[in-house]
Amino acid sequence: MLFRSVWMVTRIIEAFADRSKPYANLSPIVGLAFSCTILWAIFAQFRTPSHNSRSVISQAFISYLIIATAYSQAYWILNRFVDHAFNQVIPYTQNGTLLYFSMVTLTSVGYGGIVPVNPYVRNVAALESMSGIFFVAVVMARLVSAHTPRFTARARPLSHETNRHQRDSDSRYTGAGTIAVLSSD
Repeated sequence: MLFRSVWMVTRIIEAFADRSKPYANLSPIVGLAFSCTILWAIFAQFRTPSHNSRSVISQAFISYLIIATAYSQAYWILNRFVDHAFNQVIPYTQNGTLLYFSMVTLTSVGYGGIVPVNPYVRNVAALESMSGIFFVAVVMARLVSAHTPRFTARARPLSHETNRHQRDSDSRYTGAGTIAVLSSD
């Protein structure tokens, strides 16, 4: 709640304040912290087992969008404070361009229209790309594990021990004559 309120105030200041003032540029920084807080809460939900695939898919989709938004805010900060961050000049008012770059990088599409030039920005883009691939792998693993069949054990007599005479004649036999078989129900 605190981050949301502070972020809304910084967005209002950004809209009406002089852009040359440092306090007018706080919105992406607070927004990045706000996005990380939301992700932390959603990832805490990932630790709990869920058998509802709709819930898992919706959490994953929302998380994916928030990850892209968080990286776009990080790119805004880098674009604003690092010299020659990208191969083209992206005005600080075009947050949508950085969100586009973030989505293209997160999904590993990489169209190449916007390219990070600065080594720090390149490292952040590489980290985002790896995060996107890893995130998809984790979500798929979670969905698959939610739909694995549950096995039950039930006793079934062994076929070679159904003959009572054969079992009684073997003096070394001391078992009960059943085995637990896993079957999907």
